[in-house]
Amino acid sequence: MNKTTPAALEALLSNLIDYAGLFPPAKLDMADAVRTFAAHRLEPHAAALGRFVVPAARLNELVEAHQTQGIESPPWSLSVLTGDDLALARRRIDDFRAQHATIAAIDAIEMRADDAETIAQGAKLFGGVERFVEIPHQDDPLALMTALREHGSLAKIRTGGITADAFPSSLELARFLTAAARSGIALKATAGLHHPLCGRFRLTYETGSAHGRMFGFLTVFLAAAFARTGQLDTRELVPLLEAKSTEELAFDDEGARWRDQAIHRDQIVATRTHFARSYGSCSFREPIEDLQTLGLLP
Repeated sequence: MNKTTPAALEALLSNLIDYAGLFPPAKLDMADAVRTFAAHRLEPHAAALGRFVVPAARLNELVEAHQTQGIESPPWSLSVLTGDDLALARRRIDDFRAQHATIAAIDAIEMRADDAETIAQGAKLFGGVERFVEIPHQDDPLALMTALREHGSLAKIRTGGITADAFPSSLELARFLTAAARSGIALKATAGLHHPLCGRFRLTYETGSAHGRMFGFLTVFLAAAFARTGQLDTRELVPLLEAKSTEELAFDDEGARWRDQAIHRDQIVATRTHFARSYGSCSFREPIEDLQTLGLLP
């Protein structure tokens, strides 16, 4: 980060954005996604860049694109989506690790589960790997949070998509953050967080795209910090998640403030380290440029 960026904002943004350029709405081909990620790693705000997100079924494509482009860098950090066949994903991951450790390290996997049995199966197959398990947000997630904790897994919430119905309500998102905090479960988010603040934006990059309300990554992760400290309960998180301007929001070297609530930089660091880990986005530049437009980044 640039030295003029407030330290509390640096802490919130550090390794925040997992690059998911292969996925909608960007949906780049592998060569373009690899080239783009490699370029982002050299940009001024690269400290905000996290892992490269790739399906297990496309790991061989990643190797080919990386080698074809002659990329020379320390091994990338990957988060691998398993798909529905967990056993097949495990074999693909093992093969990749055995042959291509100099290209990238697989240090996280992402899977979906609607029940405790699938969570248990994922833990058995992927023990020793950080596991983010996407669970439904429509109902109270506490029961599945309990299963995640029992099996040493982490939570994942889908915060958007390319249709309006893919987005949780503000109350559902607030409930998820609160449940994870109370359960002691770390989490990541995915999709729909291209912008720092809540607002109505186009849902895809297509001409004539429909518009819908999106959450802001800045306020989602600040809400996570307040949920972790217990300063705001579920309903009190809702207006923060729906904040559309920086009028009541401020960052400095000591911490962050929203309305009459303040949180210290150390608490933000702890939140990012132990609780709200990252979010997946098909764009890295769009979030960064929006922060610059708001005057929050140089």
